[in-house]
Amino acid sequence: MHVCFLSQEFYPIPGGAGRYVFELSKSLASLGHKVTIITKALNPSSKEKDTFSNVLVLRAKTSSSSLYLIEVPKILEKVKRAEHIDIIHSQIPFLSDLFVRKDKINCPIVETVHSLTVQEVRGLKYEPITNLSPYELRLFFAWPFLSLLEAKVIHRCDSVITISKSTAYETINFHHIHPSKLNLVYLGVDTHVFREYPESSEFIREKHRVNGPLLLYVGRLCARKNLITLLHAIKQVVKKYSSLKLLIVGGGGKNYKQYLIRLADILGIKDNVSFVGYVPDEILPFYYSACDIFLLSSWHESLGFVLLEAMSSAKPVIASNVGGVPEIVQNGVTGFTFNPNNHLELAQKIILLIEDSNLAKRIGKTARKYILNNHDWRKIARRTLSVYEKTIER
Repeated sequence: MHVCFLSQEFYPIPGGAGRYVFELSKSLASLGHKVTIITKALNPSSKEKDTFSNVLVLRAKTSSSSLYLIEVPKILEKVKRAEHIDIIHSQIPFLSDLFVRKDKINCPIVETVHSLTVQEVRGLKYEPITNLSPYELRLFFAWPFLSLLEAKVIHRCDSVITISKSTAYETINFHHIHPSKLNLVYLGVDTHVFREYPESSEFIREKHRVNGPLLLYVGRLCARKNLITLLHAIKQVVKKYSSLKLLIVGGGGKNYKQYLIRLADILGIKDNVSFVGYVPDEILPFYYSACDIFLLSSWHESLGFVLLEAMSSAKPVIASNVGGVPEIVQNGVTGFTFNPNNHLELAQKIILLIEDSNLAKRIGKTARKYILNNHDWRKIARRTLSVYEKTIER
């Protein structure tokens, strides 16, 4: 089967949709399928054609999102002239196939809904507008128009994949899609990469001068991730465990980062919090392995790669009870969930896991076993293939 992915986000640009396409395309290729990816240029000197793991990557001549959307149909037409495409697989919310005409390509389209615009915006209402990044501001004001475009591609496509039951429910209710069009296929994780690394863990702890419990957050520094609640929770925990260290891994807007640094100072926890910044993919697994507890306090998560990565690394996770999170984080079994409005609840659960190391280890091992059984990428690739086959047969 020849699968053609359309995605504005793609490696090495960070982001969930880009990671999804990168990992899924590798897994499909390893199963013997032909895979082509049409994505944006990284910069003006980017090669238009590249390959990795038997996957062909075609980059548009532009890094502009708007111009990329215009170029996609032209590149797609060239690919189709050269050889047959069995399925086109596009990503929402990026609408890469917005200008693709189905009557011209004569090929089924599958959309993966990573997150709906309405879901993304819902979390922003809890933040002062001054805390929003430029992207979040555009989203906040343009979401009704973006939702209309989103509806267009969802209704036009042949099948929809959602990465959680929560996202499926939202898609059915907000866009009035018949349930028969939807297919639930969860995200995957590379379980060979995200595992325990005892020796490297010690290096990370020494590098960041950790002498007590080590907590970890991985993700963008933006309002939707609700790091304010996380910092307020750390203030409570530090009263009992003054040697605690929270590592915040990830890039984001400089203004928002400075705001968080000032907040940590005001809360009296600046020595307990380190803003690590961007960490390369080859180093990131060592950070997961080094931590005692992984934390995610987002206002919204359809599912979250970082949760799967932490769980695959045999770490107990504490995450907001939003979106698809409760579908994989079972309280007291594979982790804990909490109300993202309640920093005291988060603090209590952090303290519980610090005080009961046996519980923390047991949860981490159970989480790893759950991931191995349900979220290995080759299993996800086979489930996705079954969606392709069902779509082609219609």
